Amino acid sequence: MSLNPRMTLIGGITGLVGMITAFIGIIGGAFLYGGSSFRPFFIREPFPIFLPWPNTGISIVVQHVSELGIGPTSFMFNTGLIIAGILAIPLLICLIKPLGNTWVAKIGVASGIVAFIGLIGLAVYTEYTNYAIHILFSNVFFIFIAISIVLITYAMRSTSFFTWVHIWLGIIFVVADLIFFALMFIAGFSAIMEWTVVLIILVWAFAISVQMLLKREETTI
Repeated sequence: MSLNPRMTLIGGITGLVGMITAFIGIIGGAFLYGGSSFRPFFIREPFPIFLPWPNTGISIVVQHVSELGIGPTSFMFNTGLIIAGILAIPLLICLIKPLGNTWVAKIGVASGIVAFIGLIGLAVYTEYTNYAIHILFSNVFFIFIAISIVLITYAMRSTSFFTWVHIWLGIIFVVADLIFFALMFIAGFSAIMEWTVVLIILVWAFAISVQMLLKREETTI
């Protein structure tokens, strides 16, 4: 199958910039979170309410990733996710041919686009702005990104464009995601696994973007 080097380059650049931006927004937001004396403390029952609380910094054990979206570094975090979500869409579109242009690849890419629209949505509608809509977009992101990565990883098996490193990253994600969903279903809480899954997604997309840049001159697979 013939490839378009320009499309491969565009996908690699947008993906790389998007994932670096998301990484800075998440990790930078986490490190700088303790810079304010107070942070919002969210009480869900009997009705959602935020109260000022002494800020001791972010804890990945008890605080979910989304709490960065309402804390002292919310602008950095939410802006990073919105930019990453926008830039991930051309990355996914440019993935179709390197993945062999199969129906599995196309459905995987379509699912990924839905997922990153969800990512943009959860950053726009934070827990503070509209909790119900935030949860809806959050569920859309985590469900559809799981479908996307499973299908894209499966499609990678049939192409020489990607390596076993990329396939194994997809498998690692699936294992981590299953643990995350199981804990959420059983305990209703899984902050540290949510952080783990999010960081694996970033690494996965980053690795794919780098591969597209490295093999941007290839015209066939």
